[in-house]
Amino acid sequence: MIIHPGKTIGVLGGGQLGRMFAHAAERLGFRVHIYEPEANGPAGEVSAMEVNRPYTDLVALKAFAHTVDVLTYEFENIPTEPLGEIGHHAQLRPHWSVLETCQNRMREKNWLRKHAFPHVPFAEVEAVDDLAAAIRRILLREPTEEELREFSAYAQKNGLAALCRVLINSNEFLFVN
Repeated sequence: MIIHPGKTIGVLGGGQLGRMFAHAAERLGFRVHIYEPEANGPAGEVSAMEVNRPYTDLVALKAFAHTVDVLTYEFENIPTEPLGEIGHHAQLRPHWSVLETCQNRMREKNWLRKHAFPHVPFAEVEAVDDLAAAIRRILLREPTEEELREFSAYAQKNGLAALCRVLINSNEFLFVN
């Protein structure tokens, strides 16, 4: 798909990235419309039009889509449910399913693995029972019984995400003086 100068690009999100996008697009000859729930956002200040409605307002999103030739989004925290509905009114790039994948790190990493893209090793840890596998994956060795007990207690008290940060930032590195 090629968009020629003079066309209108709709951007969902009106923060600093949207502002920089709008400046660049206008220098290339495009008009930019911003859809942002909060009024007076950085991108709206420099765009041809700004609509301030919730991302979940399907009527407003469809009306906005009719004012542009193509839609994109400036950040990843936009709900994907309404985006599938507006795809019939304007082309959305990247597709909403890409956004849905990127909003969940496990989905994202599994997609990379499935499609043979390079990625860092990772382990899905949904329950304390998965702890030993996560420790093996991160520390590249078997955990001791004492480590399993301590890591399990830490995860129960602070949550699995906190434990994973501890493991990833642990001192299991080789330091050479």
